[in-house]
Order: sequence, then C-alpha cells, then structure tokens
Amino acid sequence: MLANCGERALREDGFSLLEIMVALALMALTLTLVSANAVQMLGRWQESSEFRDVRNRISGLRVRAYVAQQPFNLDPSSVGVLGLNEGWSVETDTPVRYLATGTCLGGALRITAPSGRSELIRLDPPDCVARAG
Repeated sequence: MLANCGERALREDGFSLLEIMVALALMALTLTLVSANAVQMLGRWQESSEFRDVRNRISGLRVRAYVAQQPFNLDPSSVGVLGLNEGWSVETDTPVRYLATGTCLGGALRITAPSGRSELIRLDPPDCVARAG
C-alpha cells in the first residue's frame, strides 16, 4: 500500500508531455495571429506618419517662397521640392501658386502612397496650411 501511494504522488506531480505540447501549440497560434496584426498596424502607423510629414512639407512651402523671394507653382512636375519617398505621388488639377511674399493662392492636391491609399489635401489661401479632407 505504501509503495502504491508513492507511485501515485509521482504521477500527479507536474504536467505530461502532451499537456505541455498543447499549451505550446496554443501559444504559438496566438503569437502568430497577434504578430500578423501588429505588422499591419505598424505599417498603417508608418504610412499615416508619412502622410503627416508630406502635409507639413506642403505647409512649409510658403516660407520657402518668401525666403527665396521667388514665386513658384506646385504641380506634378515640381513635386521634387517635397522630397517624397519612392512610390509616393502627388496629383493636382491646377497648379498651386505661391507668391514671393509667401502668400498662397490656394488649391488642392491628391497624395498617393505606394500602398494605393490616397489623401486629398486642401490648401486654403492665404496661408495654405495643408488640411486633409
């Protein structure tokens, strides 16, 4: 009887290999699902940050015109001044005109990311702060 109690105590102590394998499989599945969503979320955050950076660069163009004391037009052929990353593009129906005084005559731009997501940017005169929408 005493020998039987010792064997039973050993069997109940700890987890079986099957239990450990099931727990590890569930953790691996959970980690896979979470990491896939985390990668997508980080990509969206980075893209949103880049859109914000482009809006800030556009808002600063009036200062550039004032400092250079030269008017210029912002159109698809002159978007190099924005320093866009590879794959980004800007479209506009009519060029956005900046005067040498730093005044902007207004307009609208469509910025497109490499993912295909685009954002319409409104530029309201005279300050032309870039606003999404």
